[in-house]
Amino acid sequence: MMIRYLQLTFLAAAFAVFGCGTPDPYVLFDFESDSELDRVNWECHSLFELSEKHAVHGNYALELKLFPTKYSGFTPVIGIEKWRSYSYLKFDVYNASAKQVRLNIRIDDQTPIPPYEERCYVNLMLKPGANQFGIDIHELKTTDTKRKLDLDNICKLVFFLYQPNETHVLYFDFIRLVR
Repeated sequence: MMIRYLQLTFLAAAFAVFGCGTPDPYVLFDFESDSELDRVNWECHSLFELSEKHAVHGNYALELKLFPTKYSGFTPVIGIEKWRSYSYLKFDVYNASAKQVRLNIRIDDQTPIPPYEERCYVNLMLKPGANQFGIDIHELKTTDTKRKLDLDNICKLVFFLYQPNETHVLYFDFIRLVR
């Protein structure tokens, strides 16, 4: 009887520590309230608001209108994040355009602003309509030095279009880290 009790106690502790195989994602942004908009840096030539259109998780998505300029996008405020225990940065984007759009993502692991060669950039093509992306964060490297990012020190995340020649409307939702 005592052995069975110890086995069950050990099993319960293992589930508490390691989870049960499908851990909940760590949600960075879900855009379900105005308070989340306070955590998004407003950039010139970009307008954003919560929208019920194209929400994939919950009731709202971030509707982002990006106007022609050199860099048009948004910077969610994340502080210093420890991403090492996760495998993927996942998010959903709905491209309202009939054309493909190149989305650029910048991820920094140094403060203050690192030089270009010490920044990580990921380029993705958004097809018209719904898109879901999963970026293997353990493969992220800086642009020129090819240094792997310090996943215990992620301090900046930027989503942007580079020199769009027309206005684009994108809907972002459910930005998360998963194991």
